Amino acid sequence: MSNTTFLEFNDELLEIEFYYEPSEPQVPYYKDGSGYPGYGGCLDIESIKKNGVECIKDYTEKEIEDMADIIFKQCENK
Repeated sequence: MSNTTFLEFNDELLEIEFYYEPSEPQVPYYKDGSGYPGYGGCLDIESIKKNGVECIKDYTEKEIEDMADIIFKQCENK
C-alpha cells in the first residue's frame, strides 16, 4: 500500500511516497507443531519531492536507506 509522509532530513522538508509492509511476529509453535518464523517488514521509498518537485536523484543510496529506516521506525511504532 502506498503512503505519503513529510520528513525533515538534512534541514530540508521532504514529501516522501513509500510502500510499507508491517512486521509480523514470530510464532514459535502452533498446536499442530508447526510454527512461523515471522517477517521483518519492509519499506521502499518510491518518490522524494522537495517543494513539489521530484528530487530522488539528488540523494545517495545511503541517504535514501537512512530516510527509509526513520520512516519504518515511525510506522512500526504506530
